[in-house]
Amino acid sequence: AEFIFSVVQLLPKYRETAIETVRYNFILFCVAQGIWSLLFGAELILLSVLAMVAILIPLLQIVRSQESPVPLDIYWFLQFPFQIHCGWIIAATVLNINVVFVAQEFAAYNQLTAAWLSLIIVFVAAVSAVQRKVWVIAFVLAWASFGISNELKDPSQLIVTTFEADDVADVQRVTNILTYVILVIVLIGIVWERFIKKPDEDEDGQPPYHNANEHTALDP
Repeated sequence: AEFIFSVVQLLPKYRETAIETVRYNFILFCVAQGIWSLLFGAELILLSVLAMVAILIPLLQIVRSQESPVPLDIYWFLQFPFQIHCGWIIAATVLNINVVFVAQEFAAYNQLTAAWLSLIIVFVAAVSAVQRKVWVIAFVLAWASFGISNELKDPSQLIVTTFEADDVADVQRVTNILTYVILVIVLIGIVWERFIKKPDEDEDGQPPYHNANEHTALDP
């Protein structure tokens, strides 16, 4: 998706908008992403978490700077790529923190506690995304939760030997429930914004421009 951004931002029509909303943050998270790949590949897990956070911060800055209503083409070319990337990096950051607990060989209880806290973080991040009408991030987090639930249906040997079967089953059920809870919250948010909430009028009496994020959840 960001390849499309990289090409489109060269066009005069989109260049100014791209510069205003993205700026140096694009370079920062690209550099951090490269550093993370090197650190994770070298199994420097703790340092890789710091690199992952360094990826997330500029992405969050970009997403926050792009919350103003825009036409659909600008949304799809200049905003959607960063929103979907931000959602995956939120999920990956939480996962990376859990990998630290595994790599450091913490007790099963501590690893399990980290897993439960991670699910809470995912839920809070999804709700926050819905409140800000960034539906894409919430959808990505629901997909990540579904992926975890699906994986735990047939857990790896490491998981089987580390945790009690009941604990694994509990996490699997909760992640499955979390997936549908997030999707329901997103659906409620979209229905509220699109069909129930009455748009306030601007000072000149005209209704405000629709937020582009609303269209992305409803239009093909």
